[in-house]
Amino acid sequence: MRKMQHKTEVVKNVLISIFISLFSVTALAQQTNFLIDLDSIAEEYSVSRFSLSTRDIYGTNDSVYLFNIMPKYIENPRENPEFAKDRIKYLFLFAVFPTLNSDEQWTTYEKFPHNINILSFNQLLADGPSNIELKNEPKMPDRYGILIKKGQKYYKSNISYMQTFYLNNYPSAFNVPANVININQQPISIKDMEKIYETNYKGRDLPIIPNVYPEDFDNMGLERFYLSRKFRIKNMDAYQFWTFKPRYGVSHGESWEQGIDRFIYIPDKGIVGGSFDFYFYYHRQKLGMTTLDFKNNIKQEKVMLAEQYK
Repeated sequence: MRKMQHKTEVVKNVLISIFISLFSVTALAQQTNFLIDLDSIAEEYSVSRFSLSTRDIYGTNDSVYLFNIMPKYIENPRENPEFAKDRIKYLFLFAVFPTLNSDEQWTTYEKFPHNINILSFNQLLADGPSNIELKNEPKMPDRYGILIKKGQKYYKSNISYMQTFYLNNYPSAFNVPANVININQQPISIKDMEKIYETNYKGRDLPIIPNVYPEDFDNMGLERFYLSRKFRIKNMDAYQFWTFKPRYGVSHGESWEQGIDRFIYIPDKGIVGGSFDFYFYYHRQKLGMTTLDFKNNIKQEKVMLAEQYK
């Protein structure tokens, strides 16, 4: 009887292992990864990459890595010049997050991993308009990742996401759509907006704060990146934005659909700093942080800044 129980347990464990392996392979196959070769310069786009320390606002000795993919202006006699001009207004941001446990941030391959699906630049560019027009919910980790080539080795992100931005400097009087980085806006801070919102909505809290949920669909018309301030970094113009995107329900995981909460943008460099509360808030107990800590970070508009710009 004991031998039979032992055999049954062994078979059970083997089946579980096979299931986990198959699940992992399936998940890997469904994910598409954008390939960046750090040892070469792409003809169609430029890449700017930055490392952000999580110490300042999340209290851990980890890093968030940002990769800005910015299309180049390329003249093509067979193409309408307006298309080429419109193309360079897109900015694709890949952010790689720490796992916040003992797991590595990157998986290393000694040679090109043929079992990984690759997202081409043309496909990334083709998806740009739909990503902007259709709510622009960021691409989840199980959908998009990033694969880095350095030397002969490859490094795949274990937890990352991709978000699409559109760069257009509309006049301040225009009602700018969501997902547009517009540096011509009149600056308004989160604290200033909080006062206006609470007055207009009779004491309700601004619904970008944790555990504050909107009761009106009016908020959907307010969703966008708001310019908070203009300043100088290393003799360059810099612009800090915050995102108005209410949390419409209780999340039981990382709220990837929220996207970047606050960010610093430098023209021709891309996004050089930011905060990703939607990811770190879910892990607040592991970080030793409270909801109040996150509320304070939001109201003070704290961001992580790339090391070279500190």
